[in-house]
Amino acid sequence: MKRLFTLIWIIIISLGVQQKLAAQSFPVQATLQLTPPYSLYLADYTTPGSNRIMANVLLKDLTRNDLQTRLRLTI
Repeated sequence: MKRLFTLIWIIIISLGVQQKLAAQSFPVQATLQLTPPYSLYLADYTTPGSNRIMANVLLKDLTRNDLQTRLRLTI
């Protein structure tokens, strides 16, 4: 039951990432994508070589050529 709740929570968060904030302007936009079939086990998404979870990172500031960023996921 706890794993099902975790999976549902990940899906809800990934859908909420696509919303834009009006009060803040960030130079980097990240979008998470989960590929079906969805698994109830978190280990299925973290195994090396697995493309089940992907992150697209977009640099929106046109005045910069590059920007060092870090991705952090907290569950």
